[in-house]
Amino acid sequence: MDLMILAPHQDDEILGAGGLIQICKSRGASVRVVFATNGDRQGRGVARHRYDESRNALAMLGVPESNIYYFGYADTGMRPSHSFLLRLLHSPMDKPLTSPISSTTYHPVDGRTVRNLRTGREGPLTKEMFLLDLAWCIAECSPNLLLIPNRWDAHGDHAALAALAEAAGVCAAVPTCLSFLIHGGDDLHWPPRVSKPCECPPLLPVEVWASRVAVPLSIEQQRLKRQLIGTFLSQCPQELNGFLYAFARKEEVFFPVPSSTHEIDISVL
Repeated sequence: MDLMILAPHQDDEILGAGGLIQICKSRGASVRVVFATNGDRQGRGVARHRYDESRNALAMLGVPESNIYYFGYADTGMRPSHSFLLRLLHSPMDKPLTSPISSTTYHPVDGRTVRNLRTGREGPLTKEMFLLDLAWCIAECSPNLLLIPNRWDAHGDHAALAALAEAAGVCAAVPTCLSFLIHGGDDLHWPPRVSKPCECPPLLPVEVWASRVAVPLSIEQQRLKRQLIGTFLSQCPQELNGFLYAFARKEEVFFPVPSSTHEIDISVL
């Protein structure tokens, strides 16, 4: 089983699937992570720092730097009114957008973005190019299992990336496609802290919650995931009543993607 995680920002891959990555690697699977944005809301210096945090965390899980891809788009904030990816989603296909940081794709540590790998150069921030980059990445890596953000996520970038992935048709191109939820509508209380059972988050329809796929984690896997979360110092994991640490739970929860044309094969998890 080859796993690919489509993550909006650096830390989402660990929050959403740090345990599943451990399981996949223990079975000899290939794991690739694709970041849609550079996490550069606070500038290029922070983007470089976040790159290092994610690279180091993934290295601890056995995922090499060569398996980390960057689209090189902007991160401009959580609220839908601030989200660059949401603006991209609702833009005409060929309209170039700009962010406070850049008007073209770029790699946070001067590597090659997916655009550069695909065309040999960086390019404008357009919806059309984003969808082409995404389709190329899926075709190039051919994952058996694809994880994308959940369409109900309260973070504008997360919800928009889910919609962009579905618009690109990538969910129909892989055997199994699931989504992960980070911001359920109340970051102060969901996920529940300490050892309380995880219940349906405020923003998620109960029927979607009922369809969830739960992947159990061992005590050791939970401990390592918590340790990795703690390495993302730029994200202040102790804030919001330990919001980030709340994802180091006894199970990780995923959801079937409605646009996927393939039957969900639970056995691959």
